[in-house]
Amino acid sequence: MEQVATYTNDAVALQAINDETAFSQFKRNRQFTEILEHVSYSQGVGYLNRISELTSNELPWSKCIENDIIGNPVLHDFAAQLKSTVELNTYNISPTTIRYVAFGLQILNYIQSKNKTKLSIVEVGGGYGGQCKILFDICDCFGIEIDNYTIIDLDNVSKLQRKYLDKLCVQNVTTLPYTNCLSDLDDHYDLFISNYALGEFTTETQNFYIQNVLNKCDNYFITWNTFPINPNLKDYSSSEEVPQTGHKQFPNVILTN
Repeated sequence: MEQVATYTNDAVALQAINDETAFSQFKRNRQFTEILEHVSYSQGVGYLNRISELTSNELPWSKCIENDIIGNPVLHDFAAQLKSTVELNTYNISPTTIRYVAFGLQILNYIQSKNKTKLSIVEVGGGYGGQCKILFDICDCFGIEIDNYTIIDLDNVSKLQRKYLDKLCVQNVTTLPYTNCLSDLDDHYDLFISNYALGEFTTETQNFYIQNVLNKCDNYFITWNTFPINPNLKDYSSSEEVPQTGHKQFPNVILTN
């Protein structure tokens, strides 16, 4: 099985692993920002509106914006949207971090709907580890314990995730390169996550993950951003992504079971 997408950030990850200067700037690398860290200011505002719809509870913003400490991301001033509700040392935040918070809340709500207070998670295509870090912050804030969190990705991306999450002191995370992931997976996970990743693989690779990883999980939360949806995904509920960042004719959808 070869994990192939229309692009790869494996080379950028390799630089960031081995070169501290590259690591300190990797969120500004053009090859990287084509894939991640490309959320616009206006989209960030849209995600903040979505967050307001999802919860009125206080969120761990100070913890979440630690995601911006590493990699020198492009920051925007969101004081107009946040200052009246939360006191922060800075309101200059990466819109991508805000998206991770919005998705983290949606995942939290889904976890709560399943009456889970302690769970294991496996994520396919975890970027640099930002969603993982922020999901830990949000779950901790709401009294949900992530017992273990496994991310499967390209070899060098997996190493970058390990370095990134270690720097931010995120514990109970296993990062696995896809080339030998099966032998290191647990027999069971509570939740499978894949946002903007699984749908971009070849059908063969999608089927590999569905059969060998997703089928080990009780539930899944997938943001599917291609067409068609893999027919081997069964018995799911589908809702359009909000705010919508996909193609007008084929909008991104969130699939849960």
